[in-house]
Amino acid sequence: MIEHSTREQAAAQADADSWPPLALHADEAVMSREIADGLTRLVRMAMGRLGGVVEPWLDEGMLIGQGLVALVGALRDDPNVAGSRDALVGRVVESLRRWARMSTWYRAAWPCRVAPLCASLASRPGACDDLLAGDLGLREAGLRRRFVEAGLVFGVSPELIVPASGEGGDRLAEAIAALPRDQRSLLVLYFRDGLTIPEIAELLELPPDGTQELYGRATATVRTRLVTGARERPSTEAA
Repeated sequence: MIEHSTREQAAAQADADSWPPLALHADEAVMSREIADGLTRLVRMAMGRLGGVVEPWLDEGMLIGQGLVALVGALRDDPNVAGSRDALVGRVVESLRRWARMSTWYRAAWPCRVAPLCASLASRPGACDDLLAGDLGLREAGLRRRFVEAGLVFGVSPELIVPASGEGGDRLAEAIAALPRDQRSLLVLYFRDGLTIPEIAELLELPPDGTQELYGRATATVRTRLVTGARERPSTEAA
């Protein structure tokens, strides 16, 4: 009886002795997952500056992988950047934009689909969707999808919004002021406040693709007005 109890105690002690390293291993695994989840959240935040919907145009998994590589590189090259979430996200955004511009999708999207969309807007200022869709050989649902894609293009290359020749601040301000209120608000949230498309979608209570479509409409319209020199009276809607 005593021997039996001693064996049980010894076995229990052996189990107890084994717990610290197992517990430490578990803690390290949890910590590793938390770090990985945190890094992924930062990358997804950076992706949100490109758009709320990236597929089917860009592979989301590859974007996340590219973003993680960029994030690790930024931390390695400049440890001080770890103290600023905005700086880290900014570095990843620029890396993702460079990567996206090299994709086969982007090389075809701008000249073959989004530039013609802007040209159609220029030829029919203020036209309704069915006329624009007819110009492009699309149904209205296809036109909406084209604006969603345009939102991603202008998220990847926001510099395309202002023509290469450059435009004065007054012209740009006029073009933005002439937009409908919801489009003006979106541009303020994106460019002034630095929010992502998913964050804006949550604020405006819109789905991500609807917010990206709205961004595409706003940016394509602003570019068109700057390129054509079209001057429209600012919207009279309440701010």
